[in-house]
Amino acid sequence: MTQRTLPLGQRLHWLSLFILANSVLALLAGLKFFGWMPWPYSFWGWSYLLTALPGHYWLLTCLLMLPTCLMALIIPWRWPLLLLTALTASSGMMMLMIDSLVFDQYRFHINAFVIDLLLSDPNGQIISFSIGTWLTAVAVLVGIIGIEIGLAWGLYRHTVQRYATLSNTSDPKATRSTARWHLVAFLLLLSSHLIHLVADARFIQDVTRQPRFYPLMFATTAQSFMEKHGWLDTEARDRQAKLQSDQGAHDLAYPKTALECRPNANPPNILIIILDSWRGDSLSASISPNIQRFSDQYGWTFTQNMSASNNTRGGIFSLMYGLPPLYWHVMMNNTIPSQFVTTLQQQNYDLGIFASAKLNKPEFDRTVFASVPDLRMTSQGDSPSERDAQLTQDWLKWLSSQQSSAKQKPFFGFLFYDAPHGFDYPDDAPAPFQPAWSEVNYLKLNNNTDPTGFINRYRNAIHFDDQLVGQVLSDLEKRGLRENTWVIITGDHGQEFNDLKQNYWGHNSNFSRYQLHTPMIIAAPGHTPNQLDQLSSHLDVVPTLMTEALNCQNPASDYSLGHNMLSPDYHRDNLMFGSYLAYGMAKDSTKLVIDDHGQHTVYDAAYKAKDDQSLPAWTMRLMQQMRQFFKTE
Repeated sequence: MTQRTLPLGQRLHWLSLFILANSVLALLAGLKFFGWMPWPYSFWGWSYLLTALPGHYWLLTCLLMLPTCLMALIIPWRWPLLLLTALTASSGMMMLMIDSLVFDQYRFHINAFVIDLLLSDPNGQIISFSIGTWLTAVAVLVGIIGIEIGLAWGLYRHTVQRYATLSNTSDPKATRSTARWHLVAFLLLLSSHLIHLVADARFIQDVTRQPRFYPLMFATTAQSFMEKHGWLDTEARDRQAKLQSDQGAHDLAYPKTALECRPNANPPNILIIILDSWRGDSLSASISPNIQRFSDQYGWTFTQNMSASNNTRGGIFSLMYGLPPLYWHVMMNNTIPSQFVTTLQQQNYDLGIFASAKLNKPEFDRTVFASVPDLRMTSQGDSPSERDAQLTQDWLKWLSSQQSSAKQKPFFGFLFYDAPHGFDYPDDAPAPFQPAWSEVNYLKLNNNTDPTGFINRYRNAIHFDDQLVGQVLSDLEKRGLRENTWVIITGDHGQEFNDLKQNYWGHNSNFSRYQLHTPMIIAAPGHTPNQLDQLSSHLDVVPTLMTEALNCQNPASDYSLGHNMLSPDYHRDNLMFGSYLAYGMAKDSTKLVIDDHGQHTVYDAAYKAKDDQSLPAWTMRLMQQMRQFFKTE
């Protein structure tokens, strides 16, 4: 028991046991993902689950520990090898737990996009964590390391005792039982991939929908091989292909024809004000009194407005293009700006673009504002509320300078506030909603969390931004600009506080109304206040402004998928939306969501997956409408 080194055979036996033990731990931790997966309903579905679950986590553990096994060939000393093994396993277990937390709230795994988002956000402008969150994470990590060291030490003692009872330290009896378990795990892994290969060829959704619930799962497919041998369900394949989101660098017909926009004799100013993560029920006299007052006096209020995305990238994109996020990548890859922005430039508008968070993450500098020279990329400040305050002051100075210019040109303003997204407001700011959390600890959020304090903190952040927006609106009034200025006030997307009771917190995790519904106020010169309780969309803002404010003669269908919201016959009976990893459509209280693999899910009005997953009758018609700006020849 006092030996400081282990012979090679014992080292490998000990590591073999350690890998098996950690495979079980990983499997148990991985069960957390299945809280959100519909249970299988067929023989194929259950067969895949019972083989993939143990096989996949065994494979992940083997891959994680492979470098340690190689090091064990040259490191005979007890403690260096124990610590290396325990720390390696701890890092893997910690990543698995972090991934499960991400999946809990967003329903996708840590991926290249999330990592890029974190690495490019050193100041916490996009994602911020409280001190409590960091302390909890450190405590969990220390606990995991302690467990792994204890496990490694216990298995080490077991190995030494086991070999001490054998006369030959290389006796195969010592490793035979562990080898059998590894063989069983390998056969389960192989079986799961064979099952998926067949299910993919036969389009058995009870199987093919499961891999997304496994981290780092690359399920086997071989459709070309299966088709060659006549084993592919070609009819099902053709149906699925029509749903597949094609986001490559396609040629675009955007706009379909050249725009004919004639500047008005007295061109109006246009001001768009956006509050990040502003959910639809947060426009009120108590939460946002200045905006509510302005809406009551001058605005058309659209009470059922839906963003075309559950995240900032898609929300701003759809608002400024009049197109769903399906077109994001082709616009970015080809640096194609919004036709709305280029029309403003052609009509000689001064552009004042002021955002709290960075405009290059997401890449609005390569999409919406790609044609804008010397773009102001961000605001100064150490917190969202500080940057929002700075944004407001910079805008007021810019507008003062613009109005003092000898050349009286119309202006376009874009003010993008961020405090609600960061749940942030200054310590000395009014905080009328109590009790409110002092900080947000994401690690403590679960399906049983009381959201009251969280929601109150969110409302206080909106209340803070409302004061800043009030300064902007008051300044317009004092300068005599309001009567000839279009003012649009909205959010980029909604915000959920476990409203569905499915442990969804925040946004970018589903397409329920809580993550899509945003306030929409349009104050238009010459129009009296109005309230519309019918469905509207972010896709409709650009067609409204292009037609009414910029005097474009083209039908809206030449450059967008929206409609003029002020038209007497305005009517919308469907929605189109998208996120980073999925897109979808909605009509008649039914939502159809297609993921990045082409797998679809049909949801009811309560955002619960329907028992009948047949495609709605309107699917192909809306698909054709959504994709009409992609060239077909």
